[in-house]
Amino acid sequence: MNLLTQIAPTRTYATRENAIKALEIGCKKIGATIDKIRFVIAVNEAGRFAPVVVGVSAENNQLLFCGITWVA
Repeated sequence: MNLLTQIAPTRTYATRENAIKALEIGCKKIGATIDKIRFVIAVNEAGRFAPVVVGVSAENNQLLFCGITWVA
């Protein structure tokens, strides 16, 4: 299984903490908690951070509409 994949995040953040904060805000919008979400924090070539939700679930799919990048 290839663990390296190319993604194009919709939004990036200057710090890891800001990326997690954005994910928490997205979770609040959909009525979920961050502990129910499977995610990674990706870093692009410029050193910016992006929350990336991984997998298929009701909560993960809804975060796509909150500006959070999603991969199956």
